Amino acid sequence: MLNFYGATALTGGGTGALDKLDGDDLSDKDGALVILATGIHLYILDDDSGAGENSPDIIAPDTNPGTKRWIRVDMNYFAGDIEMASIVPGTSLVISRTGGDVNLKVISTTDNANLIVETENNEYASFMWTGTGSAGQWSFTRVANTLDLRFYSWAGGIGEVMRLQYSTGFVGINTDDPKSFLHVAGLSIYADNAAAIVGGLTAGAFYRTGADPDPVCVVH
Repeated sequence: MLNFYGATALTGGGTGALDKLDGDDLSDKDGALVILATGIHLYILDDDSGAGENSPDIIAPDTNPGTKRWIRVDMNYFAGDIEMASIVPGTSLVISRTGGDVNLKVISTTDNANLIVETENNEYASFMWTGTGSAGQWSFTRVANTLDLRFYSWAGGIGEVMRLQYSTGFVGINTDDPKSFLHVAGLSIYADNAAAIVGGLTAGAFYRTGADPDPVCVVH
């Protein structure tokens, strides 16, 4: 049977401290909620961790620790705000489910609902979509030290496929330096509609004629 414990301190071995709990009394996947003046921390016991103590992320029992460690999975509550973190390498929050969809929903019953990505040192801020491995990854990114938004693809390498330029409002597709409100680089060149169809374009696709002037045409 799993147990859930409460504590009012992390270390020190005193009454109410998380590390006061005797390792011999603890089982794998036991839980603990630690209430501090700075927030509320959630821990799960890993009975074969053996990691070195590193407060507040990893807490070892003072008595009979063996390889048992309290691992912070964190849920910090501050004046209506909840901060969550996991010490899974390279991540801060992991939502995992075996079987069925995984959904993340932000709801406000009275006011606006916002999903905010913020970097305090003006570093990269991204939304990423990925499958297993690096193939097929996509990201929508505000690059460090700029206000431009960029859309990247990892299809055999990192490549920028679209940019929204903050200073001008220009949108560039297949170019990182748009010069008009819509700047599309790399359109195929065909003499006319028939040649475009022979070349593999289908109805609704765009092409150039390469003439002067050089109109952009729609295959019909």
